[in-house]
Amino acid sequence: MEFKEILELNGFSLTSFPADKFPVIPMDENMRLVKWGKERLDFAELIDDEDIPRESRTDNGLIYYSEGMCINQAFDTPLLVTTHGIVTLDPKVDGAEYMFIPFSAFKDVGIYTIQGEKGLFNPYVGELVIRFLGGPQVVGISSSMLLNKSIVSTDEILCLYNSLNTFFSTAYKDDKFSVEIDLKDCIFLNTQKTDLPV
Repeated sequence: MEFKEILELNGFSLTSFPADKFPVIPMDENMRLVKWGKERLDFAELIDDEDIPRESRTDNGLIYYSEGMCINQAFDTPLLVTTHGIVTLDPKVDGAEYMFIPFSAFKDVGIYTIQGEKGLFNPYVGELVIRFLGGPQVVGISSSMLLNKSIVSTDEILCLYNSLNTFFSTAYKDDKFSVEIDLKDCIFLNTQKTDLPV
């Protein structure tokens, strides 16, 4: 099940999810069985075996996940966004070892269009990139490319940015000793079909 399918289960689409809200997907039994990552393991296996770093606090819920993202236009990776930070494959390790980048490492999030001249060796021109700023390094998140076409749609990247921007500006507070999450601008998403109110 993809992120956009969970939105659709809840009566939203990538373009209709409110830009001033952020989603939280509870890690319930349905979500624990969703397959994720190159190894096609389900979240339960990844969490129980502690392949996903414990500091990411996946038990508090996910904001987003995808298998088709790219870090800094160089490293294709599954991407998991939790209420505490970002989980990706570790580019310094061969195989499926995940690393955690906490939100506390950054001060802001922005969105940009990749500039330049599009060509065979620069297929990202014109694509959107989300950048985490104000930390020891800039982390850029964009779609992975396949045959010069993006795997993740522009609408999905924009939806992710809106969610992250709202989360950063209204919900996430870190005092260096603990993390506080304010859920007033959150929409909890069901992971199975329910009778939604009309």
